[in-house]
Amino acid sequence: MKHFIVLISLTAPVEAVEEPLLRQHDAYFQDGYDMGLFLLYGPLVPKGEDPTTARLRSDRAPKGGGMAVARSESFLTLAKFLGQDPLRMKGLASFEVFEFQPVAFPPLLRGWIAPLSYHHPLEAPADDGVFI
Repeated sequence: MKHFIVLISLTAPVEAVEEPLLRQHDAYFQDGYDMGLFLLYGPLVPKGEDPTTARLRSDRAPKGGGMAVARSESFLTLAKFLGQDPLRMKGLASFEVFEFQPVAFPPLLRGWIAPLSYHHPLEAPADDGVFI
């Protein structure tokens, strides 16, 4: 599995997006979560705003935005899913996707993140080399 950070930016202010469309977007991302595509997702919270009332607004995406941590067999599979998002299909959202390789994570995520061969304790080199 590959792992990704997904940044969501609205192309119009969140206040201009109809509530039913926001609910469709929320439900679509919940479907992705239920399918195991997302570990977590949610709105970006502007500085000083109550996170319990934030709704896809942030300083990074002034018109609105969110983020997700995702995993997928491929970038293409994730891109196909994101391309069907109701906000994206109406031209009201764009996505930036960054692949990353988790190297440190808590044990409770072992089922979600496959350990790599180099996840082992550091050992000093056999010669007199410098170990940092």
